[in-house]
Amino acid sequence: MRKLVYLLVIAASVTLTGCFDTVQETTINEDGTGIYITSSDLSVVLGLVKNMGGEDFSSGMPAKMDTTINLGEAIDAMNDLSEEEKQLIGEGTASIKMDMKNDTLVMGLKLPFDKLADVSKLSVISGKLIANLLELGIGSEDSGGGTNMDEMGIPKASSFDEYMITSYTESSITRKIDEQKYKQAANDEFLKGLREATAMGIESKLTCVYNLPRPATTVKGENITLSEDRMKVTSSFTINEFFDEPSKLGFTVEY
Repeated sequence: MRKLVYLLVIAASVTLTGCFDTVQETTINEDGTGIYITSSDLSVVLGLVKNMGGEDFSSGMPAKMDTTINLGEAIDAMNDLSEEEKQLIGEGTASIKMDMKNDTLVMGLKLPFDKLADVSKLSVISGKLIANLLELGIGSEDSGGGTNMDEMGIPKASSFDEYMITSYTESSITRKIDEQKYKQAANDEFLKGLREATAMGIESKLTCVYNLPRPATTVKGENITLSEDRMKVTSSFTINEFFDEPSKLGFTVEY
């Protein structure tokens, strides 16, 4: 169903950069394995698209959708992913839950990892991953058709993660702006479009949660909080802070 795929392309595009309440949660085990989960409540997107499309749009959409996709069954068709990237996501799943009547749309990914060095790769891959799934039309009734973002005039999706360097070791997590790449952020048509949406009252916010294998000993950063048991670190920022106050995005956590 092409209209459904189009809606999800819009929603996923928002997801990739953390619009509304997007949460990226990384759980690290003592042995360095863990799981990376991203979840976005994009119900506002669904409500906006319904209002724009009216009854014609709603009548052509399924009343509900609750789909879980095993990524290992879909990766061979994802031409934008390298062989290494396909191996990293092979055990993961993607989910889409939608309820037209209640204006509910939630999208997510669950990607396990075997070593800490893979976490930062998964953050970047997740953006390309959802874009690939939606271009293929997976999750819709006419999944053989797919859709082409270029033909639809949608800028190639990008993400905050492409402009930051996040490093993981056995005892620390650090994030900082990639100074060289960040110089090009002002020319990123995708992120520029999301920033322009703030003028319509649509704010983009990304929250990153890190569940540590043991209590944190040191936490440094402006937009960062630590749980009472010192086992969970939370960092969040808006798209305006990304462009106007990038120094707020960096942090250091030792545990």
